[in-house]
Amino acid sequence: MLSFLYKISVPKPNLRYVHFDLRISGIESQELALQLPSWRPGRYTLQHFAKKMQVFEVSDNKGNNVPFLKQTKDKWLILNGENTEITLRYTFYANQYDAGGCYVSADLLYLNPVCCCFYAENQLNAAYTLSLELPQDFEVSCGLEQPQKHFLLAKDFYTLADSPIVASNRLQHAVYDVPNSNCKFWIWIYGDWQPNWQQLLTDFKAFTEAQIRLFGEIPCKTYHFQCLINFESYYHAVEHQNSTVLMLGPDWRMNTDYHRLLAVASHELFHVWNIIHIRPKEMMPYDFTKENYFQTGYVAEGITTYYGDLMLLRSQTFDILDFMREQMSVLKAYFDDYGRLNMSVAASSHDLWLDGYEAGIPRRKTSIYHKGNIAAFILDVTIRRFTENARSLDDVMLILWERFGKMQKGYTPEDYRYVAEEVAGARLENYFASFINGTARVDEVLQDAYAYLGIELRIEPSTNVSERNFGFRCEQKQGSCIVTHIAPASPAFEVLAERDEIVAVHSKRLNGHLNDFLLDSENAEVSLFRDNRLLNVTLIKVDGATFFNRYLLDVAEELQEHERHNFEQWAWVE
Repeated sequence: MLSFLYKISVPKPNLRYVHFDLRISGIESQELALQLPSWRPGRYTLQHFAKKMQVFEVSDNKGNNVPFLKQTKDKWLILNGENTEITLRYTFYANQYDAGGCYVSADLLYLNPVCCCFYAENQLNAAYTLSLELPQDFEVSCGLEQPQKHFLLAKDFYTLADSPIVASNRLQHAVYDVPNSNCKFWIWIYGDWQPNWQQLLTDFKAFTEAQIRLFGEIPCKTYHFQCLINFESYYHAVEHQNSTVLMLGPDWRMNTDYHRLLAVASHELFHVWNIIHIRPKEMMPYDFTKENYFQTGYVAEGITTYYGDLMLLRSQTFDILDFMREQMSVLKAYFDDYGRLNMSVAASSHDLWLDGYEAGIPRRKTSIYHKGNIAAFILDVTIRRFTENARSLDDVMLILWERFGKMQKGYTPEDYRYVAEEVAGARLENYFASFINGTARVDEVLQDAYAYLGIELRIEPSTNVSERNFGFRCEQKQGSCIVTHIAPASPAFEVLAERDEIVAVHSKRLNGHLNDFLLDSENAEVSLFRDNRLLNVTLIKVDGATFFNRYLLDVAEELQEHERHNFEQWAWVE
């Protein structure tokens, strides 16, 4: 069996390069294929990490060069001959400061091993030892076993790849337990933010207890919330088997934006069950060399987004106004993106590997997070109606955990539908055809679902005239505005294009807010630049039509008794 010993150092942090010395022992063949991953779990798109390598050298235990061939963009064939041990030396550029990258500075070593560590082809079960050559005052936050200071152990590459490392002399931390969970939870904070630790621990413990209550257990002995708080604006996180990296900022606004930390932390913790263990069949196991296409992003991310906020409500970390605020942001993002009319959430999941993490062309796809959240809520209420609140989406998730997650068995879209119908006690053809595999409108269904809980969903016209009457959104700049979004079947759809620069309305130079120039206008004579050419177009308002509507939630003024009961069952009000 091969063994891997890494020595990791950063001799010049200012250059952002991490130096890796990898000694591989126990080689039994004359050739050894070494693979660097092309993507990382949690972001389903090829990222080609090999492009960040600067140096690649191989030697035997006497210091002699060992020849190699590069076979693909990220696979090297080592021609080691009779050598049973080799040392690989390479450098990796660590200047990607987000929740899925690698970054070094004078006081921080932050690594996602999946980006920068090798495995031997077809031997992913080999064990790893990591020796971090760091200053003595650096603490190390990581989900891996730490037998001694600055040493980490991983039983196989899958474990290593899923265990981000944060090391610094500026780490704050606190620990909490949840009764009967057999798991210790760590909160780590890198940065200048000084939280209210008592409040932080109370809130994190509350939503953690709620999630464990749902599943009955948590499949890890330790869990690490690794919070990187920066002075710039950030909101990004990635899930791992017993940890998560949470990237937030700016630090000076963290107390005001505290709810954002709770929301993303709850979301990522739910992933411990949903995607880390309850995983699509196509990813059992992960193939790090190519796309792992799957259609159930609405389960992996959509349901997780739904429960991330719902667990905050159920644990009373959020009140109902907090919950509705988060849901209104989801509704806005979903309805503002007219790609929802063109591609289903299942198809959009498959196309994550194509353009799922970029804006892409206008009106092409929908978000698995936003549409998946909405679809999860609709299914939850549908099951509650069918069973008079005896069963719910909670039961679907628990069955998925018992039959697939705990058994380390991947599920298929058909498995998910079968479990949902089993729990509902009814066929759900219309739900899956309309909201999972189709692009049916959800407005009325959503209003009805919220009403079941005593929550009113109001659909109101936008307060912005260009959006409401003419169907376009723009980015306002001094003296002009740039068209950024256009609604289908709107007046703008007929004559405007994305990136048009509007410079005048009704022959008057645009030297203020566009809204002021369009008030009370049935028609709008617009002068604009497109492809460096001056054009004049006319926007003609459509009677009775509005675009970019607002979706607002509020608790009904007078709750009926059955609505109150439904709400209490859903929100775990005891």
